[in-house]
Amino acid sequence: MANKKKTSTEPTKSLVLGENISQYSLRSSTLQLSLSSSMNDQKELLTFDEDAPISEIIKRLRNIVNCKEIDRSHLSDRKVDIANSLLDVLVFKCTQLTEKALFNAEATLQKNEKNEQNTTFSQFQENFSYSDALRGMRKPHTILVYPAKDSSEATSVEEILKDTIRPEANVKIREFRKVKNQGVAVSCDSVKDIQSIISRLDGDNSAKEKVSHRMPGKRHPSIIIYDLPNTITDQEVQEALRTYTEDGENLRTRFKLKGRKPDTSHWVMEAPRQHFLQLKRFRKIAVNWNMFQIKEFFHVKRCQFCQAFGHTRQNCKYTVPNCGICADRHSTSYCRSNFQLCINCEESNRNSATPPVSFNKVSSTCLKTLKVLQINLGRTKAANDTLHPTSDKLQSDLLLLQEPYIYDSQIKGIPQSWNIFNSISNKAAVIIPSRQLHAALISCKQNTVAVKIQTGQQPTTFISAYSSPYSNIQETLLEIQEIISSLPREKIFIGADLNGHNTLWGYSDVNSRGTAIEEFILANNLFINNSSDAPPTFTLNSSKGWPDLSLCTQQMIG
Repeated sequence: MANKKKTSTEPTKSLVLGENISQYSLRSSTLQLSLSSSMNDQKELLTFDEDAPISEIIKRLRNIVNCKEIDRSHLSDRKVDIANSLLDVLVFKCTQLTEKALFNAEATLQKNEKNEQNTTFSQFQENFSYSDALRGMRKPHTILVYPAKDSSEATSVEEILKDTIRPEANVKIREFRKVKNQGVAVSCDSVKDIQSIISRLDGDNSAKEKVSHRMPGKRHPSIIIYDLPNTITDQEVQEALRTYTEDGENLRTRFKLKGRKPDTSHWVMEAPRQHFLQLKRFRKIAVNWNMFQIKEFFHVKRCQFCQAFGHTRQNCKYTVPNCGICADRHSTSYCRSNFQLCINCEESNRNSATPPVSFNKVSSTCLKTLKVLQINLGRTKAANDTLHPTSDKLQSDLLLLQEPYIYDSQIKGIPQSWNIFNSISNKAAVIIPSRQLHAALISCKQNTVAVKIQTGQQPTTFISAYSSPYSNIQETLLEIQEIISSLPREKIFIGADLNGHNTLWGYSDVNSRGTAIEEFILANNLFINNSSDAPPTFTLNSSKGWPDLSLCTQQMIG
């Protein structure tokens, strides 16, 4: 009875003690247990390690408890102790796993909090710019003093100011520097000091006759127009600029530099912010039917040979050029790299052992959306002149033209950097203004031209076509049909002026050309992008029409 009582209560005691694992000496490296077999009286020594797998402990425990004999009275006190010890080991390992999981969770939480703090700090550093740092700094107040135009006084402006503004005037001058035209710029911390200088100059009749003063004007950003012929007048340049800025105000000409070509000059002009941003996007402007490069002008000396600041190419001491795009040791004009890297930042990163920052300037994965402009220029010079500013204003990536103005077998009035694909008759054209967009010519026919551009994961074919109202419409439709048949299950976009009447795209009547176009659309399973309530694309006096069509294949309908 004593044995049975001990057997029935010992496991309960073991489980209770298992809840507080510190009462057992389980953290020793091994547990040595002697197990006596019911088949023989030999004792074997079993060793259980703390690192033993849980499955092995459970297996040992099952071998002891699940014996063949139905009567469990054969279990000796020693085997009960072994079973309880195995349970203790099992509880210890489960507790150890729980503590480890809690430790890992706490470490992960601390790591996430640290990463969040670092991210917040990096975002703060990224958003904090030089303009933010200088925003709180007060700018000094300045007045410009020049010799009077009708004054023949040989005394310098500095001496006149010294005689007029004496120390007892209590004027706190922060900076005193010379400017052009024998002038002097006087800077003070407060407006009160500037007003004191003005009142003393105006109150002294002798100084008033010798010098004049004015407040400095607001300085706008500058642009530079390269290689303008010396025969071009200021009025012609201003008229061309007004065409692009759509404003009647003239821009101020700062100065002129010697051009790279004979008898040419670079014009540096000031432009208000809005006009400056408009002109900067064009990159080239037309003056008297000639294209001239236009860029932002920086009033900072920079060498275009070594890319360093503080000197120009004429005074450069280096013999090996540095690329302004990829920071390699070659001329910028020969660079074909797709990655841009600042040479000055690269040198600084090399000295500070920090990784350089570069980015891909041409990424085909970014070309998933294109802005397409389709227009019939009507073979007029005025329409060609507005093509460049209109395309830049709409930020068009691709132009599908019909009936452009042709002079000397070329489309005039557009930059030479634009990539142009013409049909044989020059009645249809595809123009790509962007240098980052690469196209391949796949078909050039009498009235049709087609190019292929990589957009996203799949290419897209763009077709420009034209059919005169007095020609056979089937000829142009056959040319388009041949291109579509050669590109099964591909994305195709068609911009065409086919001069056909049909109620599907805005006309109130249907003619034979419109019927032929409708049958062509249905046969090729094309989609009409024109809406029936769209405004007319052609107006002349009192007549109007919708001859321009935009079609696409089913693969482009998402």
